[in-house]
Amino acid sequence: MRKSQHIACIIYKGRVGTKLVTEAASQGTPSIVYDVDGLRDAVNFGKAGYLTQENNPESLKKIYHFHL
Repeated sequence: MRKSQHIACIIYKGRVGTKLVTEAASQGTPSIVYDVDGLRDAVNFGKAGYLTQENNPESLKKIYHFHL
């Protein structure tokens, strides 16, 4: 698999997203996920990803600019 050029993986759906969080983390790409069941548990908060409020673009923007 080639190395990703992305600096973050933004995920908003729980069921499929958990696999994406794991894959992104294995490649060193942090995930920004909604604070919902499944995603909340999949992300290693502060190390391999960040939680944001669901349907809140300002929260997403703040996390993206502050942490990345």
